[in-house]
Amino acid sequence: MAMGEAKEPASMAASLIAAAIALLPLRAWAATVLIWPIDPAIEAGRAGTELWLENRGSSDVVLQVRVLSWSQEEGREVHSEQDEVLASPPMVKVVPGVRQLVRLVMAKPEPREREGAYRVIVDEIPAVTGKPAEKQTATALRFRMRYSIPLFVAPKQSGAMATQPQLSCRLNPGGRRIRLTNTGTVHARLADAVLDSANGSVPLAQGLLGYVLPGSIMEWAVPGKATSSGTLLAKVNGNAKQVALGACMPL
Repeated sequence: MAMGEAKEPASMAASLIAAAIALLPLRAWAATVLIWPIDPAIEAGRAGTELWLENRGSSDVVLQVRVLSWSQEEGREVHSEQDEVLASPPMVKVVPGVRQLVRLVMAKPEPREREGAYRVIVDEIPAVTGKPAEKQTATALRFRMRYSIPLFVAPKQSGAMATQPQLSCRLNPGGRRIRLTNTGTVHARLADAVLDSANGSVPLAQGLLGYVLPGSIMEWAVPGKATSSGTLLAKVNGNAKQVALGACMPL
């Protein structure tokens, strides 16, 4: 993205709100911070990328930006402190109507064999008021906004296979959970996933199902009747059409 004022797609605000729903209480919908892009990436050979924060409200907001490492272990999402990618500046005050640039910078840019995965955490820091400390703390916890945005650092590329996830699918013996393994060097973002089986077409997700990071395994529940085999179809990494990801055989 070029420096200066950026134009975001019309769907950005809606996408960001959707991404934040799972993290926020209902009362936090009063938030007026727009963040884009919602899928930042550091390309191979680059030292960083840009994140823009815009205050569309009527009062100042203070935002803290952190970058956590992101891994998947035994089907669980794991986020940890790290010092490989830094946010600069890590804390910003954004006045109404202004767009603030935050750079996501690699501390030691080096070629990597496998894509790096991180989560950019943007926290809105509540304003300090004259309320008693106990009440102020309760208010801060209730209204604090948090956004979690995926960030990927591309590996060095060596052919088409290096830019595509390599997925295999299995079903547990009871046929009630599906397991995806990604042996590739880049992530898979799966949306609108459907399992075609002898029991018919079983929707796994309308919209985002989730991510499978390179070298990782993730599992999801299969609703409806148990099935012993099937074919998984999904939209992968933003593609508009579903693609068949192969047969899902029993573990």
